[in-house]
Amino acid sequence: MIVNRWIWIGILLLIVNSAFANSIITNSFLKHQSKTEQTYHETYGMRCNGKEVYGAVHQINYLNNGSLLSESRYWPDENLFDDIEEEYLNEADCFYFDLYKVYPCQSIITQNGLLSIVQLKDIVTQNIIFSFTNAQALKDSAIQVKVFMPDPLTSAGQVYGNAYIDDVDKNVMVLNDQLKLLPVNATFDETTNLFSLKNKYIHVVEKSVPINIPPTKITPDFLFNRGEDAFEAVNAFYHITKQCTYYDSLGFNPFNNKIVEIDANGLNGADNSVFYSGVTPTIVFGEGGVDDAED
Repeated sequence: MIVNRWIWIGILLLIVNSAFANSIITNSFLKHQSKTEQTYHETYGMRCNGKEVYGAVHQINYLNNGSLLSESRYWPDENLFDDIEEEYLNEADCFYFDLYKVYPCQSIITQNGLLSIVQLKDIVTQNIIFSFTNAQALKDSAIQVKVFMPDPLTSAGQVYGNAYIDDVDKNVMVLNDQLKLLPVNATFDETTNLFSLKNKYIHVVEKSVPINIPPTKITPDFLFNRGEDAFEAVNAFYHITKQCTYYDSLGFNPFNNKIVEIDANGLNGADNSVFYSGVTPTIVFGEGGVDDAED
């Protein structure tokens, strides 16, 4: 009887020690809040044992009278953490949740001017499974741009034909008359004293032939004409930024908080455009027919 008692005590101690060794403590924290004239938005993140769980997002949207407008939740169950071996659980400095599984990760941070690029490496496979740009490293600055709203045919109330044609990007007067001077948030790099087409949503890059280096300027006026390749970059930058700003005002995180890279002159002139999902969402616009980033 005494022996059995000590056996049970030993078993209980093993269970308790195991529970403490593999204890999982999760909690939420406020990541972002914003307010519009009619709505209020809160975004919460998750930490596990004090380490951030990227991909875990809980968004709550209210009307300003306090009533609930909508709610979305991408939140891992705690049993997903139980599947992680203890050594990986302890070694990780963060986690990544992809709606089906939680990955123990190590964060790799590289600095590119004022831009911090964060990559998450799965400790188990040693693969990079997620990356994002730290938008807090950007210095927001408004620039002036000339763009179509949303395209010259719509604003002019015309159909394609006669004077209203692409004409190989020539500066056709009737099309130029449809350009609008508008502000948009971009980035000023204090290390180079240059304005560039980057913000918290989008980054204009070079991804595909033909090779066109994204425009930068020492002054905040990106006023290009249709005959310049930089015009398509500015036009796409403005409209995607405005669309993402709208989604943000509704309480939704565009592209799951990732910065989208765009190449406004790509695909070797093909009459097509493509979107690549994955670690870094990317949009490449073709130039065949009417340039897609202009249309």
